[in-house]
Amino acid sequence: MRKTTLAVCLFAALVLSGCTGGLSGTTDTGTSVPLEEVSFPNGTNESGVTDPQALVNAHDEFIADKNYEATFEIRRDRGGNITRIRSVTESNLDRRRLRVRMERGDGTAPALFANETTVVRKRDMGGISPLYIVKPRKEVGFNDTSHRKWHRENTWSNDTASILPTSAIELLRTVNYTETEAYRRDGRTFIKYRFRQDNYTWFPVNAMNFTSTAVIDERGLIHRITHRYTLSKGNKTVRVRREYRVEVGGNVTVEQPDWLGEAYEQSKSRS
Repeated sequence: MRKTTLAVCLFAALVLSGCTGGLSGTTDTGTSVPLEEVSFPNGTNESGVTDPQALVNAHDEFIADKNYEATFEIRRDRGGNITRIRSVTESNLDRRRLRVRMERGDGTAPALFANETTVVRKRDMGGISPLYIVKPRKEVGFNDTSHRKWHRENTWSNDTASILPTSAIELLRTVNYTETEAYRRDGRTFIKYRFRQDNYTWFPVNAMNFTSTAVIDERGLIHRITHRYTLSKGNKTVRVRREYRVEVGGNVTVEQPDWLGEAYEQSKSRS
């Protein structure tokens, strides 16, 4: 048995305990690989995610010069009444384009779009016309090809996009994985970590039927982290899914937003 105390950005602290071991046998996702044959990326080993920040750093470094689409979503189901908070980032290095779309629970949808010359931020004012801010890339520090690095570190976009870069580390810090398996598919080795606990506490909430799965590969690329659990208060029950997922490849396209023309017009009228 092991017991680990982890700091959690959003929920203070939690204490977990569980047994660690590798899962054996074939899987429906590929050919099973013995854990002793796996090259584990930074921040991980056969027991689980030992250093979430090191893993996220390796993940960010890998996708910095790639085309990618990254999504973070919180979905709450209150007896069929479903609400979502979602942030989607699309990056296309070849066209030097990056787009962030956020859907918040209050109905607002702030956004950001960058092309070869310009960065445009949309501030959704909630019920009134959006406010647009248009600036040259170099003026806001976006003068290199590392979209992910700029997106993660540049404070000019924080009110729009800060939920995405931190979401992976927050999810990893809320669980101490207890099961590990590895499999090979399409020439790549994947590592899947899993955790399950019927009654799971992180301050100040108690979660029921808590499950978590994290899928990474040998390069440190985080493909998916998914938490599912149920919250109950009185006679009210809420089913929650928190998920971070990334797709990397040449087919990621970044389309211009339909509000771009309006943004340029508003910017001209203020000059």
